[in-house]
Parts: sequence; structure tokens; C-alpha cells
Amino acid sequence: MGHPNRKILREKKKQRQKEKMPGRKNLYNVVDLTPHNAVGRMRDKGFELVWK
Repeated sequence: MGHPNRKILREKKKQRQKEKMPGRKNLYNVVDLTPHNAVGRMRDKGFELVWK
């Protein structure tokens, strides 16, 4: 029961940083949660939908 491999952890962290969630606002600076919720559901089936 050793420590996790640091190289693997760094790669995972780097991957998560690349895959940022899309913003909640569209080009007109109006809140549009459709893309945000869609990406969240694709990544994690237990994703809670955002309504506000």
C-alpha cells in the first residue's frame, strides 16, 4: 500500500486543466447553461444540472 505514482497524478492534473468547462455566458454576455450542462453530463453521469 504505497503512494500513488506522481507522474500519473501530474498527467491527470494536466488533462483536467486542459478540459475546462465552457463558460456560462454566450457571445452576447447572456447566461446560457445549455453547453455547460451538456459537457457536465458527458463527463460525469452524476453531474447535477445547473439552473442559475
